Amino acid sequence: IALCALGTSAQSSELGDLAAALQPGEWQEFPTSGFNSALLTQGSHHALQYQESMKWDPVDRKMHFVGSGHLEPYIHVVYDESTNSWGRRGLPSYFGDSHGYDHMAIDPVGRRFYFRQFNGDKLEVLNLDSGQWSRSATIAAGQWLVAGGLAWSPELEGVVFADSVQISLYKPAENRWSTITTNTAGLGEYHNFAEYSPVHQVTIYGGGNGSNTVYRIDANGNVDRMSDSPVGLGIHQSMVVADPISGNFLVFTDNSFYEYDPIADRWSRQSVSIPFGPGVDPGVIGASAAPISTHGVIMIVKYDGNDSRVYLYRHQAGVGEPPPSRPLPPEFN
Repeated sequence: IALCALGTSAQSSELGDLAAALQPGEWQEFPTSGFNSALLTQGSHHALQYQESMKWDPVDRKMHFVGSGHLEPYIHVVYDESTNSWGRRGLPSYFGDSHGYDHMAIDPVGRRFYFRQFNGDKLEVLNLDSGQWSRSATIAAGQWLVAGGLAWSPELEGVVFADSVQISLYKPAENRWSTITTNTAGLGEYHNFAEYSPVHQVTIYGGGNGSNTVYRIDANGNVDRMSDSPVGLGIHQSMVVADPISGNFLVFTDNSFYEYDPIADRWSRQSVSIPFGPGVDPGVIGASAAPISTHGVIMIVKYDGNDSRVYLYRHQAGVGEPPPSRPLPPEFN
């Protein structure tokens, strides 16, 4: 199959310049345009409530998240590296209202962004090239709860959906759901997470209310229970994100910061202080995180009205990855 590269890895930008200047273990506030109350506020609430993740598109160099305040309509928020600015995109009328949770996944090669609505029985699928939304097949009744975690796994060729009922896999090529495992011992019944590491080619999932349980899915779909986290995992307890250089997972809480090696199954507390202050809500509440593979750093955003802020963090020295390739259109094969 012929492949074509999308984008370049050497474009200069304010994001790239600051990322390149960061030393391992260093945080910096990142000035951007439009990340403010007008962008994020809905009624008396904001779109980063009950949410922990965003997703980076390394092809178009944009950050995406969908979220909402309590009982407010969903909004689709996008950061554009080329303009260093944030804005909203439209959503179909069938989108309801609730929160973003960890209900986002992205397949940059297949050019799809996935979102699950609160209590949703299907995935909302954004074509990143056309900007059009569509919907996945329906998850069978009784195989899901209202809030869980999503992660795209290239090796499994699908979206992992994890909650305390079961762990499911959606394969877009077949538009079909299947069950990975029904063993969810130790998981809380709400606010679970799922994150993928492209370096280690594993997905970890778990947590939920009152839980520090972690499971790992390897590239072959094998599931193992790992060592418990030293801190609670899931929305409003912590943020879990894969470092794009080391591939290890970083876990941020209100007052501590851990690194988790999913291959060695080892947790280690980090001495780096966490810069984001209380804002409207304390610590990780009202904050979301995402790896930026292009530049080898983590972006964290924190809501605080018109003092809302964006931060970059570099965990390990290294260079970012070039954008992925994808099959050429049929007329070029």
